[in-house]
Amino acid sequence: MTQDFQLANVTVRSDLGALALVEYAASAADTLAWYDGDGAGSADGITAAVIGRAAFMDARLTRTEVCALVAAAATAPWNEVPLDARLSAADPGQRGGLYDAAERLHRHFLDAAGRVGATSISTVLHLTRPGLYPILDATVRQLYADRAEAAWHAETRPERPYSGRSYWPAIRDDITAAADVLADWRAQLAGSGQHGLARLSDVRLWDIVTRQIAGAGQNAGWYAAAIRVG
Repeated sequence: MTQDFQLANVTVRSDLGALALVEYAASAADTLAWYDGDGAGSADGITAAVIGRAAFMDARLTRTEVCALVAAAATAPWNEVPLDARLSAADPGQRGGLYDAAERLHRHFLDAAGRVGATSISTVLHLTRPGLYPILDATVRQLYADRAEAAWHAETRPERPYSGRSYWPAIRDDITAAADVLADWRAQLAGSGQHGLARLSDVRLWDIVTRQIAGAGQNAGWYAAAIRVG
């Protein structure tokens, strides 16, 4: 029997998520090769290589923005966030833990001179800590908007996101609940020779499926009929 998984306010069959990943591999081979690379993160933070890789995710960074990111990276608290940090381990209810450290690193760039956009920051930070930071582009933000707003109101920390929406806890809840589904996807991908996809973090696999499913819903794609609002 096919298992379902929850994606924001949408329920999706797990086999369609796996198929969405395979379709992405066929249509976005350059992105997987150059943006994701080896998926190991960047111990040196934001480097010239990281900035170059971000271009393959359509991060349209101006020279001013690149300068702002590089300057901020020099004083960023990288040592507070392990290279292999995972979003599933970042409990927003645990004061002084990984979630707070991740938020401090993220806020460091939001507050930096130059005011680089939040989407660009998430696109770049994902490359430095690929298991921790989701890529928050317009598609992801739109799909998770309601859940993220509810998560923001539920937060008890004194410093909450400026946007009024807490996307990380909402995405984290779905990823954690879908642990078995993600493990099954990874096994299927490895078994079919899609080793590049199989080695990606849970956060990145979730990002890919989110984009593909959202696109199917918007464009009445071949598996849109199997998606139902939960």
